[in-house]
Amino acid sequence: MIKVNPRIISPKGSTKLTLSGFGFVFSTADAIKAKFGTKEKGDLVCSGITPCVERATYLDKNTILANTMPQIAMQYKDGKAIDGRQGMTVEVAVYEDIFTTNNLEVWYMKDPIFKGLSKNSVPNNFNHLLYVDTDFFWD
Repeated sequence: MIKVNPRIISPKGSTKLTLSGFGFVFSTADAIKAKFGTKEKGDLVCSGITPCVERATYLDKNTILANTMPQIAMQYKDGKAIDGRQGMTVEVAVYEDIFTTNNLEVWYMKDPIFKGLSKNSVPNNFNHLLYVDTDFFWD
């Protein structure tokens, strides 16, 4: 596997990931899987089950599609919740739970909240700046 897109995912889950690589083969629908973990702490727990593995979909020899889990359902093996600051690895298997080991990461990020627009009063025939007050939840 050489690429995962998008790299920023919603904490609500169900972000559709496109996993790109070479030589993917279709064995059976049940064999195509995505596994979520971390570089530092290994496999994650999702909904009480470790490793955190979800069914994926074979698209072609270069593409597998997978959905993410909600952030609230994922945690480290020690029971601590994932806060989104650490990357989460995504690996794929197409045969007998033999997963790739490429350590490509995605990150949870809250959706921004748009609070309002502000603009200075200027005549209609002049350009003016438009400011969008936004909370990006950056610490």
